[in-house]
Amino acid sequence: MHTYTSVVTIVLGFGLLTCACQPATGGGRRSTTGPTFRTSLAFGDQLDTGFVRNTQTTVTARVVREPSSTVRNVVGMAVLDKTSLRVTKTVNPGRVVAQALPDRLDLTFLIAGPDDDPCASSDVIGTFTALYNAAGTDFTVTPASLDLTSSIAELILDGSLSVCVRVNANFDGSVRINALSVSFRQVSTTSGPTGTLTGTVVDAQSGSALSGATIAVSGSSASAVSDSNGMFRIEAAPAGDRTVTASATGYVPTSTPVTIVANDTTEISVGLLQSSASGDSVQAILTWGEAPADLDLHLSGPDSAGGRFHAFYRARQPVAYVCLDLDDTSSFGPETMTIARAATGQFVAGDYHVWVHNFSQTPEFDVSGAVLTLFAAGRQIAQFQVDSATGDRSLDIWRVVEFNLSADGSVSGVRAVQSFAAGNADSVF
Repeated sequence: MHTYTSVVTIVLGFGLLTCACQPATGGGRRSTTGPTFRTSLAFGDQLDTGFVRNTQTTVTARVVREPSSTVRNVVGMAVLDKTSLRVTKTVNPGRVVAQALPDRLDLTFLIAGPDDDPCASSDVIGTFTALYNAAGTDFTVTPASLDLTSSIAELILDGSLSVCVRVNANFDGSVRINALSVSFRQVSTTSGPTGTLTGTVVDAQSGSALSGATIAVSGSSASAVSDSNGMFRIEAAPAGDRTVTASATGYVPTSTPVTIVANDTTEISVGLLQSSASGDSVQAILTWGEAPADLDLHLSGPDSAGGRFHAFYRARQPVAYVCLDLDDTSSFGPETMTIARAATGQFVAGDYHVWVHNFSQTPEFDVSGAVLTLFAAGRQIAQFQVDSATGDRSLDIWRVVEFNLSADGSVSGVRAVQSFAAGNADSVF
């Protein structure tokens, strides 16, 4: 069994923004497994040294990484892939030594801060061994991976490092090491019941996956960073009613209420709005869970002729200054509605109404966990949860909020409607 949480976000701001309607998006949610994130200690030509049999050789390198100071409480493992090694055996014609054992090369990795001597460090990643076959034509690397202590893992995450490699072999030669791959998994220091939180972070207007977004769970150290597909996974997240905050460079931070189920997986979808867009427009962002499959975002407001427009999936841009940027029909969302300035350079002043239609009809709103969040001038100002709405939950309309928008973009008179109503896709409120 999986539990799902959904969000509707409204962002309010100022200025001129052109609507950019996008085609409908489909595609179900992808699951993610494995380490939370991965990095690599790339050495290049810096770790390239000759060695003499049965004599220890050391070589050092500086490794500069972008620090990940927001990520803590991690464990990890290191992998030395065979393809990252180039080992050359040399022949010394003036020396004849009986070779009773297969050729063997031991590489011990040590790390320290950028200003310390790593070869004198007590922070040892571990030792990998390159062991040749009987013919001496090929080698394998063992062990397959090395577990890292949390202190070493966090030292690697801090950024700039110095690395020492101790080389021992029973043959003469040279070795070049290109990189050491390190993967990390988030661990929680939270006591009590825990569950797993997974999801995807996307740009709320383009639908593009956002990598490098930080997702954190309130009341704990549990957090993760989204991968290249925008996906994240937090294991051992504290169970219960929590707030999840998502942030990324160049985007408005968003906080979402989530109920994390103990010993189960809770999946969410997060849509973030670019900071450059939030200061000059009004956005409504709808996300939801796996069920119902299709929830539709609706908006009504004043048109320039004294009437009212109705924006939804069949009328994505009913007036020049309003646009349904994204329309999702197969779970999770986001769906994004934008209110921009009119051709006059001013917002069309008046009363705006936001509601959600359950196009799927079954199951009902009570399993969606939907949330509506209001942002003004790039910051979050109010939030409404479907669980707090009153009335018959079997009805297909969730009337959420109404607000007044002035010509200069200021918002006033925010009214929580928070009730269920009868209606269909063509109903206007």
